[in-house]
Amino acid sequence: MRTDVIVIGSGQAGVPLAARLAEAGKRVLLAEAGDLGGTCVNNGCTPSKTMIASARAATWRATPDGWGSAPGK
Repeated sequence: MRTDVIVIGSGQAGVPLAARLAEAGKRVLLAEAGDLGGTCVNNGCTPSKTMIASARAATWRATPDGWGSAPGK
């Protein structure tokens, strides 16, 4: 297998970088030891943001004096 570029890791930068290089005509190999998307998407940032948003919505819903305004306001 012949490649021009090897991108190690499919995190926030890996996938877009590999896609842009492929669009530019390069033969790209994307290497990832775990789940595609990296830590941020699978274990860190995205799941944490979802949990925080859910907790805010649940708190807003359970607090009557917050009704009538948007959650988190």
